Amino acid sequence: MDGRVSLSIITLFCLFALIFPGVMSSGSPVLDTEGILRTIAYYGPLLFLLVILQRSELRPQRPVVLDILLVFGLLAFTFGVGLALPSSDESQLGLSPDAPPSIALLVVLAAVTASTEELFFRSWLLTRLPRLGLPGAAAAGFSVFAFAAAHAWQGVPAMVLAALSGAAYTAAYAYRRRIGPIIAAHILHNALALILLLSR
Repeated sequence: MDGRVSLSIITLFCLFALIFPGVMSSGSPVLDTEGILRTIAYYGPLLFLLVILQRSELRPQRPVVLDILLVFGLLAFTFGVGLALPSSDESQLGLSPDAPPSIALLVVLAAVTASTEELFFRSWLLTRLPRLGLPGAAAAGFSVFAFAAAHAWQGVPAMVLAALSGAAYTAAYAYRRRIGPIIAAHILHNALALILLLSR
């Protein structure tokens, strides 16, 4: 099979797997232990596939001061935008009043979902779409649009937040070409947002 064809098939498969459930879901999911474990089980194989396919590009790199500043800068930006946007009932996740999940489970959920999203929407799309002939700016725009679409289940304010934070993550990745700081910022954002939700 031609390399471009297999690259296209893998890209379409991951795109469908990450966007379709969000677009097709109705209502806000309830964050209980069972739902979280189901989400981790869904994202886990995608994460594994993306790590295997990108293993040569994912060699650990020692963080430098700029990477640490980037993580906290992205975190401040995404939380600032999130606080500035109006919330809607659709964008709220429901917590199970009977059995709230543990903080450790919420952190694992944040780590698995954020890592999968960044490895696909940033690392994969921004390096593979140009190989398929899409100009870099168009690949970046597509990455941001697809990332926002994957958050459709959370409502319009969350899609706007995903688009703006996706644009920041995309710009940071394009500038540094290091996915580690972007994954770290996304994990921290998701984990803190889930923990704050749990504390309400």
